[in-house]
Amino acid sequence: MDRIKDSRLTLLSCLFLAAATLAAFWPVIHYDFVNCDDQAYVYENPALQAGLSWQGLAWAFTTGYAGNWHPLTWLSHILDVKWFGLNAGWHHLTNLLLHVANTLLLFLVLKRMTGALWRSAIVAALFALHPLHVESVAWIAERKDVLSGFFFMLTLWAYCGYAEPGMQNAECRMQKTETQTPLSRFTFHVSRFTHDVPIFYYLSLLFFACGLMSKPMLVTLPFLLILLDYWPLGRMRNAECRMQNHASGFTFHVSRLTMLPLLVEKLPFFTLAAASSVVTFLVQQRAGAVAAAGTLPLELRFENAVTSYLLYLTKMVWPSGLAVFYPYRHETSEGLLACSILLLVIISALAWFSRRQRPYVAVGWLWFLGTLVPVIGIVQVGQQAMADRYTYIPLIGVFISLTWGVADLLGAGRDSFQRVRDGAGTEDDIAARVPTGGPGWGRGFALAGGAAVVIAACWAVTCSQVRHWQDSEALFRHALAVTSDNAVAHESLGDALAKQGRVEQAQPHFAEAVRIWPRY
Repeated sequence: MDRIKDSRLTLLSCLFLAAATLAAFWPVIHYDFVNCDDQAYVYENPALQAGLSWQGLAWAFTTGYAGNWHPLTWLSHILDVKWFGLNAGWHHLTNLLLHVANTLLLFLVLKRMTGALWRSAIVAALFALHPLHVESVAWIAERKDVLSGFFFMLTLWAYCGYAEPGMQNAECRMQKTETQTPLSRFTFHVSRFTHDVPIFYYLSLLFFACGLMSKPMLVTLPFLLILLDYWPLGRMRNAECRMQNHASGFTFHVSRLTMLPLLVEKLPFFTLAAASSVVTFLVQQRAGAVAAAGTLPLELRFENAVTSYLLYLTKMVWPSGLAVFYPYRHETSEGLLACSILLLVIISALAWFSRRQRPYVAVGWLWFLGTLVPVIGIVQVGQQAMADRYTYIPLIGVFISLTWGVADLLGAGRDSFQRVRDGAGTEDDIAARVPTGGPGWGRGFALAGGAAVVIAACWAVTCSQVRHWQDSEALFRHALAVTSDNAVAHESLGDALAKQGRVEQAQPHFAEAVRIWPRY
């Protein structure tokens, strides 16, 4: 694939992704605020009314209001109020444009790291249009999701720019000198960290810090960068330099020596993550958001965390019964818990045993498991058992594993990723070399057709799910229809009805909320 054709296909892919995302979510610009956190974050927050001033900046960086420390998220809301007032449509549009930007950045970053245009486009389309991501886009108070996602993608982009020169220079060269003794014939030259553009390292740190100041859920990103070093950047692969002298039978393994710098270079990232974790815990504890954790036994929180992994995967495959609030399950089914543990063990084992031939399986699975850890509920914050918005970043890992896995199952036998690193071109170049009309062409057609059907289904369900966010009444009536014993939904619906003057209709919902949760 020549550069002109590649550029055209990349541009067309970007246009399709942007158009499909805008079409699915465009109705939100006509929607109102909802009475679940939107009042605290925007329309009843007096600090936002002061506009962008030194006082407003100081407030954003020092407040623990609403139980969170995310100054950049507060600044984005301040700017929206300054420019658009309390016109909810414009606030929704900001969320939507950030989601479109995240989609395009994800596509471009994956394409840059892997060289696979179509696989990257499929992953980006699933990210853009999956119904589980509606909550992050359509809920104004969840600006922190799409804003932190924006800086997350920029961090990956900058890190990729930093890692590429290292990847090219990370070569174990062997120089043989005839006059040397057998044990000294080989000279090692490991130039892994010779970077022509070190500015990208500092940019990745800056974007990571901005992401943490938008939503601290990104604290696991340093671990993700280590996974990306393994695949698709291949920095660990290049670090394992082995040399064997067949005459003398000795072998050198220098992977430990060359792996150490990969870990050392992440120390500033881990430092930022640790600082953000401490600040977040203190702020949420002071606000009382973590106090409820003491009332929930550790065993129950662990069971909820394990079963939530299974439920997230289930909703990814079959996204029905999505709600803005899922009440906590105080009694976990033993069968559900056993199935969850069994599934986690089986997938983890498959990922481990396929890590060499299909490294994307392990990377994608660990991406999913790891990025969910801060919100999986071991440290319980709030009363929800789980939340759709928590999947905004984690599901990318599953999408990568599935897309690359299906493509490989339908494609050629040898891992095309290795051929990319060997200089044979991009993965799509290699796939294109299969003769038209042969079995490779049929498998490619099957992959494209299957991906189109899945993406179209996601688009349709997302369009349906978006409609539930038009106002508070519609949102919480839907939540009550798909959940049971949902005190928060009853209270919020009653509040919405009472504010419309429909007090008689509101009273039964307030009574039901108190029945379910007597201390509400």
